[in-house]
Amino acid sequence: MRAVSPFRVPTSTVLIVCYKCRYADVLPMHRRWLEYLQQTTVAAANLKEVQERLYNIDLHGCMLRVAESANEWHAGLSGVVVRDSKTALLLVTPDDRLVLVPKKSSVFEYQLDQRRAVVLLGSGLVPREGRSGANGAGR
Repeated sequence: MRAVSPFRVPTSTVLIVCYKCRYADVLPMHRRWLEYLQQTTVAAANLKEVQERLYNIDLHGCMLRVAESANEWHAGLSGVVVRDSKTALLLVTPDDRLVLVPKKSSVFEYQLDQRRAVVLLGSGLVPREGRSGANGAGR
């Protein structure tokens, strides 16, 4: 069973809230996401289920790094995810910029703990035919 994300809000609300938001404003959201991450992984019964949950986790509030991107401006960026659309992630960076990163040509990663990171292939995050849920929630 998937943990319920505390971050599901209407898309228009997220854009209005984040139009002028600063990095410091989204750090509480990230702290809540860390709690969600812990709940999600603790509830898993075995390693395979943990891996599946980590790949399917709601990214709203996640501190994400763009490990690779076709756009050289995006490679190396990091920030808190404030919007996860079908084709892109909107990040608030530590220098208070809003950056829209396409999923399709990017590789993302987030820290699981101090020793381990989860790598997400952006092309796998783009919803495909037959996937259930809004924004590819059936990823």
